[in-house]
Amino acid sequence: MKLFLYRFFLNQTNQLSFLPNSKGSDSRRKLLQDVFIKQYHFQHGRAELGYIGERNEDNMVFAKFGRRTTQAVIHPPENHFKREIEETWPHANVFIRLDPDPNTGQVIAVEHEPKAFYKPLSSLEALANKINETLSCEGYFLSIHPVTTEQDFWGLVDKGKDEIEKVSFSFSAPNLLNLEGALTDDLKKLKAEYNATETSLSIANPTGRLKIPKTSKFVSEGVEYVIKGGGEYKLKVKGQWHRSTDKCKYKTFDVTVDLKTTDKNTFITTLKDLTKL
Repeated sequence: MKLFLYRFFLNQTNQLSFLPNSKGSDSRRKLLQDVFIKQYHFQHGRAELGYIGERNEDNMVFAKFGRRTTQAVIHPPENHFKREIEETWPHANVFIRLDPDPNTGQVIAVEHEPKAFYKPLSSLEALANKINETLSCEGYFLSIHPVTTEQDFWGLVDKGKDEIEKVSFSFSAPNLLNLEGALTDDLKKLKAEYNATETSLSIANPTGRLKIPKTSKFVSEGVEYVIKGGGEYKLKVKGQWHRSTDKCKYKTFDVTVDLKTTDKNTFITTLKDLTKL
């Protein structure tokens, strides 16, 4: 099974919670358990999507996420080869790790199932928007970003040398990643002062002479933040955009047990392996 890897962030907004126990890491985890184990059926553009949490044990959630489509069915000759269109729901398995560990936690691994989602990110973002309808009442906001690799970014910079027009970064507020540096400090200050859940910054030179040195602390820290799943980057080279969202990290893993019926310890161990970054 091929798995795409994502990181999710749960940031507090300025809204007041209706429940007294919604503060703190334990209650945040419980809140995430509640929203990820539910069933959702919603529209995303022209697509009809469906999600259902199948099983939850401690910090691990096993779910399925699919898309409504139709297919033609040709009946046998005794039915005169009658052709009918029927509804079908191709879907992908989803594995979620809820614990707040900065190295291993808040991870979503999505099975690569092209009939459902060739690239799952936009559909996951739509799911996050649906979940945020519930979380907003509790004063929280959920965002999802792909985990990528450092080589992808610097490879694009090296390839586009002397033709780079713009680089843009978007960061989620730092409530998970255990990173040190001026960028993390600045993001914390912005969150505290402006209640920001997302921060974006762009550097541009429309003539294509933008310099992005590897010695730049801001860029280096920004790339590290993105590759750990804390945000996204966009790089414009010769009029063409290159995005971290197109470079999602993936791995392969074979599941040999029935995750709906296996014992609790096997379930947890398997999902830890599936969500390992």
